[in-house]
Amino acid sequence: MRNKPRLTEHFFIRNKSIIYAIYLFFIIAAVVPVILALLYAPIDPDSGYYLAIIERINDGYIPYKDFPMSYTPLVFYIGFLFKKIFSIGINYEVFLFLHFIIQFLSAFIVFRLTKHLTHRNDYGFFAGILFIILSHWNGGNSFLLETPSLFLGLWSIYFTVRFPKNPFYIFISGILVALSFLCKQYGFGFLLLNTFILIHYPKQLKHLLFLFFGFILPLLICFSIWGSYFLSIMYGGGYSGELEFIERIKMLFDRFIFLHLFAPILLVVWLNSYWLLNKKSPNNRYIAMLILGIFGFMLQFMFQPFSHYYLYVIPFVCIIIFTVYTHANRFRTIYKLFIILTFLLSLIATYHFKVNKVYIQKSFVKSNQKTIAKTLSKQIPNHQTLYIANVSLVEQYYLTNLLPPNFKTYGYTFGVALSPQMHLKQMHDADYVLKHISVENEYEIYTNRKYNQLNGRKQINIIKNVSLYY
Repeated sequence: MRNKPRLTEHFFIRNKSIIYAIYLFFIIAAVVPVILALLYAPIDPDSGYYLAIIERINDGYIPYKDFPMSYTPLVFYIGFLFKKIFSIGINYEVFLFLHFIIQFLSAFIVFRLTKHLTHRNDYGFFAGILFIILSHWNGGNSFLLETPSLFLGLWSIYFTVRFPKNPFYIFISGILVALSFLCKQYGFGFLLLNTFILIHYPKQLKHLLFLFFGFILPLLICFSIWGSYFLSIMYGGGYSGELEFIERIKMLFDRFIFLHLFAPILLVVWLNSYWLLNKKSPNNRYIAMLILGIFGFMLQFMFQPFSHYYLYVIPFVCIIIFTVYTHANRFRTIYKLFIILTFLLSLIATYHFKVNKVYIQKSFVKSNQKTIAKTLSKQIPNHQTLYIANVSLVEQYYLTNLLPPNFKTYGYTFGVALSPQMHLKQMHDADYVLKHISVENEYEIYTNRKYNQLNGRKQINIIKNVSLYY
């Protein structure tokens, strides 16, 4: 029987001074982009949408009843409580800071899960650091629903893996899965992963009842509050578009290939996993669960190719890298080299695509967003409506705290959830329309024909390539 690795062993070298220097380097490498994001990261359109809804809840509006919303409600009400308790005004940086706190807590759970599966502190550390670095350049530098959903989902898996025979922790795990789902619908995947773990304990199959009861309880509470309104958003909707099935498969395949480009270590992981799964080992259930987590959450890409969908996938990638390495005896040298390559690519991607291209070269974008908001606040009376015709300007709903027309009918709907007919009506009914001058074909619905009605309006140039029509 193979002995458990000692917690004091180290992956690369054994000189303690060099080891601590490596740890410090990666900690700094992971924290620096976070600090720069707080200072210079522009407001993501999705973030602007979410925070605008939090403002409306603060005004007394009730989602689903007073205005449509395609997302589950938990993050919005957490944001509302956070805003109330700390008396936060329009301040994106505060919510982004909260996002990073939750992201680092998720990294801690990645560390704990990896340590539990490998019995190695250093493997846990590197898995957690890789999670932070990989997440940052895949949308993890914005205030998103995925981050709290992922945190709660990973927490549920930790309890199930750590205490698979304890009904109390399984019950809590079910509650955590429900809360993950209530942050974003894709959190439902964690229920399947927890179920997969538990079915490998035949004598404890009754614990599935505790898991499902814990999951259903928060949903029943939501149903008692919103009734049929809540049922209508259980499955999400509005952002899958009208793609053909073959197009969805191609989109999924492209995203799967790209996953292996920024995490090439997976090529070696699959080879070793195939060999390990053919052996009878109690660790196989966890390796299979991690594989299921990767492939299961990759299915999101059948709906849209958004890079932040990788956020659900990345923790399973980071954990399986070191779990498989611990229990496999094949390709050890190649495995190490590919792990190093994966870390290098992750650092290069984060520092090139985010730190250099966004936080340094385009640091003006964030200041431009605030300049536009100040100008709009001076030009548009509070009781007038503003329609934003381009996705890249949606953050202005939050920064200006203005309502679009037909708010009770369409809410803040934008992007692929917006039909050409809805877009045309919103421009027609709005007191003011904000749009980029040169962007005419965004999402294939913003065509010149639909902008003809703006010819009869007066135009104010806000900044270069951004105009306000009234």
